[in-house]
Order: sequence, then structure tokens, then C-alpha cells
Amino acid sequence: MKKLCLSGIVLWLSWILAVISYGEKEWWMFFQTIPEIVLLLTFLYLIRVIKNKWKYVGQGILFILCIVYFIQCIYYSQVGEFMSILALENADQAYLLIRPAYIICLLVILGVSFVLVQGRKLYLSKRNLFISIVISVLSAGGVYIQNTNSHFNWPLIQNVHRGGTPIVSLSKNIVKSIIPLTKQQKKIAGYPFEKDWIYKNQLPFPVKSDKHVEQPNIIIIFTEGTSARLLDCYDGKLGDVTPNIDAFAEKSMVVDRYYNHTAATFRGTHGQLTSCYPRYGGNEKGGWVGNKAGSGVSKQLAQRDYQSLPKLLNERGYDTSFISPHMQEDPYTDLLNMLGFHQVYTRDSATEFLPYNPEFWHSSLTDQDMYTELVQILEHQTTSQPFLIAMYTFETHTNVDTPNDGIKYKDGSNETLNTLHNVDNAFGSFWKYFMHSQYKDNTIVIFTADHCHYHDKPFMSLVANDTDYVKCFHDRIPFIIYDPVHSLPERYDAQNNTSLALTPTICQLLGINNEKNSFMGTSIFEPMDAPPILATGLDFYSIEDNHVIRPEQLAENDKKAVQQQIEKISLFYECEKANHVFH
Repeated sequence: MKKLCLSGIVLWLSWILAVISYGEKEWWMFFQTIPEIVLLLTFLYLIRVIKNKWKYVGQGILFILCIVYFIQCIYYSQVGEFMSILALENADQAYLLIRPAYIICLLVILGVSFVLVQGRKLYLSKRNLFISIVISVLSAGGVYIQNTNSHFNWPLIQNVHRGGTPIVSLSKNIVKSIIPLTKQQKKIAGYPFEKDWIYKNQLPFPVKSDKHVEQPNIIIIFTEGTSARLLDCYDGKLGDVTPNIDAFAEKSMVVDRYYNHTAATFRGTHGQLTSCYPRYGGNEKGGWVGNKAGSGVSKQLAQRDYQSLPKLLNERGYDTSFISPHMQEDPYTDLLNMLGFHQVYTRDSATEFLPYNPEFWHSSLTDQDMYTELVQILEHQTTSQPFLIAMYTFETHTNVDTPNDGIKYKDGSNETLNTLHNVDNAFGSFWKYFMHSQYKDNTIVIFTADHCHYHDKPFMSLVANDTDYVKCFHDRIPFIIYDPVHSLPERYDAQNNTSLALTPTICQLLGINNEKNSFMGTSIFEPMDAPPILATGLDFYSIEDNHVIRPEQLAENDKKAVQQQIEKISLFYECEKANHVFH
């Protein structure tokens, strides 16, 4: 019994260290895992009574559960939550979390977990059996309350319920990521999302009197995981993190109250360029990562039909290309090809444009090399054919710091500020070139993000006091439009519109309207006809009073409209599955 108590203390201390490491300040967080610890130890106590071979099976299961518990503690110490479905979907990027200290911790975990499940055989009296059953029931009840939508009004229970528990929360998310949306695919009649218009009214801003550009070029820059609140031209409090993006913003229209509608990169790229809610992202069951487009589930994804911005522009004689920092064999390339780009430039083709052999950072092109490649591609344009060039830069990814030859922010102590300052420097080299080039009078440049910043420890240290920030994978993202053709205002309020609006907004700027499409979004220049929904697979949020909020937290009179939109998104998922989005 003493050994069991000591084991419980070890489990609890590992959680306390995780909470302290992340910087949580609420005292109740220290007790978050106690019900699950007690339940685990009670089962361990009972298993030691078993005399047959099933004892070793039970010990093996408990050994695995102990490892899961400790790994969840390590994960929490870095991001302030247990592994979400989105984290499981991006398991291919787990290497970004690897540190030497974590490897040492994992070895210690294996040793401690092995010791925990060992012990001499016990003899169970009726009294101890009764006590064990009572403790198991009470602990199981506590774990159930923490991991379900309980309706208790006690403040402590409501707080503890917020986070779930390490083992059960991971188990739930694994099941959710494996089980399909519905047990049986619904039969979809027709193409319910198709329509023959993109926007309802003319652009409310006139063409500049001295400008007449029939088909403006378009450059779209998707910056990995960037929240608007850190950019100086938005809410940035430091004032010197993004001077080059600020200079760009001074000559552009800065869009306020604009949120990412989905995450992470696969969904963010796909969803913005097709104005939809993609059901599948990266590494989840049914997702893109881990399979080439020529086989399995990824083949089905690559063969699905969507209307997209590059496809619309292809029909109008544009040359459409995308610059990716990843290798040619990366599934991200398959996604971009499916979206209809004429040309996808990857890490492998970078030497066609760069005057040197690039060094890779986390197996991808650096942000500086990406912007250098963009400039070189512009320099190599030899025809008057209008173009769309989109690109995605990687280095601002969570748990990635600036390389040694990059530009760090001040003392380099905060990864988030380092990478943002570094990408700003890279963007500055492009912007200086652009403003002295032939393109400044005929090319629209859009700076945005694939999604907001993930709530890791360096980011949370910067926004911990922001009363309008909610710790989830949705936030305001930058949307800055340089348009030499139209007289746009310096700032524009999107009124809680989302990145679902990117493609409809660009179409309105270009005057592309009466085309068959399946776009679910509304241009930022038109009023939304439904409440904004933020969706990452089966995880839904909405926006109320400039706060991201769970649908169940909305006022009763708002829930119905939000639920109708969620049902619409669920129907879209079914249409995707049946390839009935667009034809």
C-alpha cells in the first residue's frame, strides 16, 4: 500500500510540474488529474490480486496508460492543454516538440511506469474490496464529470471540467479521429452547394481615375500560424517587431476583426482557396499526410472536385502558381495540384531560381529563401500574361525557432517574436523590390495567414493579459490588401468575417461574379447572411462580442442560428465524401 501511495505522489508531482512549467496560475489546476490518478491506482491495486495470466495483460495495459499519462503531462507543459484531435492530425510534426530534456524524461517515464505496475501479490479482504469499489465508483464519477458536458453549476466543477483528464481525453480524441463523421454515408441528391453567383453587389470602392488594369496580377502570401494581435499594425504592443509589414500596411488596406475559419495548414490553404470547410486535414484518418496521391484515401481526396480561385483564374488566361517550402513528395504538393495551380514550385525546384544552394530548416526552405525565390520568379516573368502567385512560408510554425543565421528579436528569448521578426525581415526584402518594380501599379498583394498562432508557451506569454483572447486554434489573423487599382480605405472592419471570405473577396476585387461555384463564404465587402462559424473537423466555435466562443456558451436566442450553420457544414462534409461539392 505504501508503494501505491508513493506511486500516486509521483504521478501527481509530474502533473504539478507540468502546470508550473506552463505557467498556469489557477490553484485548482493542481488537482485536475487526481480522480484519474486514484482510479488508475485502484485498478493497479485490484490487478495485483489476480492469480492467472490475465494479471500480466492488465499490468501491460496499465503500463501503457502510465506512459500516456506522463506524455500528456509533458505535452501540457508546452502548450497548456492535452493532445487535441488537431494535434493528432499533425502527428507527423511531432519532431518539432523533441528536446534532449524530453528524451531523458521519456526514459525516466518508462522506468517509473514499469516500477509502478510491479509489486507483490495481494490478498483482498471483503472490507478492502468494498472500499476499492467505492473509491473506483467515486473516482470514475469525477473523471466522467471532467470529460463530459456536465451541467453542474458549482464553479469549481465547471473549472475542472474545462480541461478533461490526460488518459480519457486522449482516448476520446483518438476515437473521434478514427471514427467517421457518420456510421453510414447519406445519399446526397445533386450538388446542394452549387450556385451561379459569388457576390450580390458591386464593389463599394471605385477604380482609381489614373489606373486602368484589365486583369491585375495577384500575389497571396500565407504566413504560417500568425495572429493579427502580434503585428504592430494591428494590436502589437511592442511596436518594433514587424516594421516591414507595417510599411506595407501603410500603403494598403488593413482588415480588422477577421478570423481564421479553420486549421491547420492543409485545411487553411484548402478552405481559403475554395471558400469551404474541408473535413480532412493532415495526419488524421482520412487525411492527406502519410499517403501519396496515387494510392489509398489520398487518391480519393485528390480526385474530389471543388471550384477554386486558381481554377477561376485559369479560365481567364491567368498563369497560376504556388511556391511551397516543402519537398515535391510532400502531401501538401498533392493538395495544391488538386486545387488547380498550373505550377507548384517546391523545395526541390528552388535551385531553378535561387542563385545558390539553399540550406533547409526543419526540412523546409527558410522564409528568407522563400521570399528570394518569389522575387526571382517575378524577375523571370517574360510574358504579359496576368498571373496568380500564392506562397506559404513555414518558419513561424509553433515550436520552431529562427535559425542561427536568421534575424532574432532583441535577446532572442521568445521563439514567437523571433520567428515573426525574422519573417518580417524576409518580407521586407520582397517589399523593397516590389515597390521599385514594374509590378507596383498592376499587382494586388495580399498578406494573410493559413491560420492563427497555436497557443504554445512562448505565444501565451505574450497574450496572457489579453482579455479578448480565448485559448483555442481560432483568433484574428492578418488580412492586408495592397491594391493599386481601387481606392480602398486605410482600414476596413470585416465585422467578424472569416478566412472563408478570402476567395469571394478577391473575386469581387477582380469583378469575377456570375460563375458556377460552391463557395460558402461571403466577401468582406458584403454583409454576412449567417453567424460566423469556425470549424476544425468536428470541433466548432462561433464569435460573439469579438470573442471566440463555444456554441453551447451562446445565448439561447443565438444557438439556433449557429446550430443551423453547423448542420450546413455537416452536410458539406457529406457532400465532400460523395464528391458532390462541385461539378
